[in-house]
Amino acid sequence: MKRTSVLLALWFGVLGPGFLVSAEKGKFEKFTIKKVDAKCEVQLPESGEWKEVKKDEQHQAGVMGRTGASGQMKVEFDKKNSFILMPNSTVKISAETRSASFQKVLCIAKVEKGAVKVDLEEVKEGDKVGIQTPTAVCGAVGTKFVVAVGEDTGDPRKGTFACSQGEVQVAPTNYENERYDAFVANVGPGSTLIASVSPGQDNAHTKLETSGEAVAMDFGKGKEDPQFSVSKGSVIELAQPQEENTGTVALRVREGKLTAKEGDEAKPHTSGRYLYDGGEVLDVAKSDKPDETREAFDDYLRLAQVEGDRRADVARKPGDAAAADALNKAAEKATEARNKLFGYRDVIRKTIRAGQNIGRNLPTRVGGGGSSGSPSR
Repeated sequence: MKRTSVLLALWFGVLGPGFLVSAEKGKFEKFTIKKVDAKCEVQLPESGEWKEVKKDEQHQAGVMGRTGASGQMKVEFDKKNSFILMPNSTVKISAETRSASFQKVLCIAKVEKGAVKVDLEEVKEGDKVGIQTPTAVCGAVGTKFVVAVGEDTGDPRKGTFACSQGEVQVAPTNYENERYDAFVANVGPGSTLIASVSPGQDNAHTKLETSGEAVAMDFGKGKEDPQFSVSKGSVIELAQPQEENTGTVALRVREGKLTAKEGDEAKPHTSGRYLYDGGEVLDVAKSDKPDETREAFDDYLRLAQVEGDRRADVARKPGDAAAADALNKAAEKATEARNKLFGYRDVIRKTIRAGQNIGRNLPTRVGGGGSSGSPSR
């Protein structure tokens, strides 16, 4: 069976350019309203006025659509490529955009709030199209999935990605739509990922929750083929520098487990605190100063989250001097906590390796009742 994939990049704030998605030129530049339930409207770009839509209307890309509390609207680009605006959703049916850092992008919808149900059955070989929200842009080929924004909380930094066919890949970017290394997650059929991502100024915080089938993930400067399987019902928190090629990530497994494949051996990591450093998982509990290291770990996660909240304030209040000052102070505190925590990396690594060496060098007992410490001859 041919593998299909989706590339999603988390981003935040006002709608902006997309990410790593290309598509057949002209294919998604116009659409037809194929189904209307209850009140649904479009905003015409020329006048800015909202008008109620009717079935079989045709529109050019660039209009805004919205649905009421009981409204649904099906947008069809052709017989095999469509999406549905779910109730209480506001979506811009978009056209091609570009990113300074990445390839050509075609976002067929920009979701400001609510949810869309996407069905892309036939797209030209090698092409991808996208759904963009205040928390993600989703590139898709031959894929069926649902993207929702701010479920339960209304916070646009929270995105829910539920896949029923194909595969959805999720990775974060900052407010400037520049990717930084925190995690990459492949969400397959029957899996759902809830990603609450808070980029800051110098550090970022992420909370990941899984349900349904296991989700493949990697962290920091991850690999194209994720190295961990995260079980359903897992809750993971991350904090790390907000930059490319991040070597170290503070990783807290609160619920569930992630299983790392190290060679041919699968190694599970359950509830605990870890530093994921250059592909190596360092257990904070194995530090020679476990209490101090645990306190430094918790401080960094907390302060990275505060920094992310202050950056969200700046996004909501552009030009506000007080918000900018609060962000600078939060970033300074989080970076100080990060440097303290990451200073324990070598100590933890040495402790772990020393324990491994002790295990390898323990003398072998002679017979069943030989005295402890007696070497075999």
